[in-house]
Amino acid sequence: MSLFEGEIVTPDAMVIINFANLRLLTSFINWASGEIAITVPVLREARYFLEGPIDLSGYIKKEMIIKEPISTAKEIELFRKYLEEGISGTQIHEGEASCLAVAIVNNYGLASDEKVVREEFVRVMPNNLCLTSRMIIERAGNKGYLNNQKVCQYVKGLFYL
Repeated sequence: MSLFEGEIVTPDAMVIINFANLRLLTSFINWASGEIAITVPVLREARYFLEGPIDLSGYIKKEMIIKEPISTAKEIELFRKYLEEGISGTQIHEGEASCLAVAIVNNYGLASDEKVVREEFVRVMPNNLCLTSRMIIERAGNKGYLNNQKVCQYVKGLFYL
């Protein structure tokens, strides 16, 4: 029983950084091994957390994380659109634009703590997983990876990051 039940989810940089700050990044990757697709812009943006560097290369080599380049014409078109136009007048970063483009084109789920990014994803892909860091922690609890006390502790920890 994996975290995303076989569905591939594309997290933005803040989700990766949040899990690193909570000291849950390795657990998160183990719970969802092979179900996490990270774009190159997210790899660039999620290089550091409060205690130092984040190195995902070992997980990519072991195929626990899928490295997703923005390579198809449709991905490039959507990436540029979101990066240049933003969403509803709100500018977004390269990582968020890349997550949206890759998730939409490849029919993946999305994990983002940016409300405007999630709203756009749900508008375009209403039947796909769309999660926040908090929702991932709660999902881990529901799947038995964390007990209720740990879920509460980590959710509370998100508010201090």
